[in-house]
Amino acid sequence: MNSLVQFGQQDLQKKSNVCDMKHSLDEVKVFWIQGNLTLLEYGFISFYIGCNGCNKTIKSVEGVQFQYLHCGNKNGVTTKRFCLSVEISDTTGVLETTQFTNEVYKLLRVLEICDTPDCVDYIQLNDRVRTLISQLHSN
Repeated sequence: MNSLVQFGQQDLQKKSNVCDMKHSLDEVKVFWIQGNLTLLEYGFISFYIGCNGCNKTIKSVEGVQFQYLHCGNKNGVTTKRFCLSVEISDTTGVLETTQFTNEVYKLLRVLEICDTPDCVDYIQLNDRVRTLISQLHSN
């Protein structure tokens, strides 16, 4: 599948900018920003072990079954959870965010990277992001 299909309806989306995003208190709202994305770390994508229900950190090894009192998950399993520090910038400003597991997987799909997140390094990701951005600007 062509990774650019993910952005196929972008002309129909209301565009925002970093300044609007910084001043919004709505954590559920989705913002469409035309700008630059830079990954801020080096090495491999960070992960922690967390609850498969609420994503809270658990000091354990991966794959342990448990009942988690914090979220009430009666069939919990400790699972790798990924986090990625990114910078989003446009002409109105710069915003640093942390993207968690679901967004990390979405980014890997868009970039057509088939490895698991813990096998992908930031240099590879930044190179793919720059390539994708230049493809989008040339269309």
